[in-house]
Amino acid sequence: MSALNRLSIDAFEIFTTFIAYQILSVMDDQKAKEEKIQAKLKEYYAKLQELEGKAKELRAEMELKIDAEIKELKEKNTKLYDTFQDLKSSSSSAFVDIRDGFDKATSALHEAIKKASHHFKA
Repeated sequence: MSALNRLSIDAFEIFTTFIAYQILSVMDDQKAKEEKIQAKLKEYYAKLQELEGKAKELRAEMELKIDAEIKELKEKNTKLYDTFQDLKSSSSSAFVDIRDGFDKATSALHEAIKKASHHFKA
């Protein structure tokens, strides 16, 4: 084998080794990047799970608050209904006194219902 051929073979082996190293380096870089991305995705998923848990807690708390508000409003509505029944069966002089209180209570209930309704607006 001539020196030129041997030099060509050596150069080819060096070149192929270099290319192989470059490919492995790229593959290692890609694998490292994939692992980094996978770790980030796991981190994001954990954060989403945490947020979901907090959202469930908040929904439960809000549901309790809203239920309490509705219960209170129903009680006020029942009292107003009872006052209305008294108003219907009252004498004319008592009617004026009862009506004024009834009007104030009706306005207060209306405002309370309006305020509670904001929970359901999107």
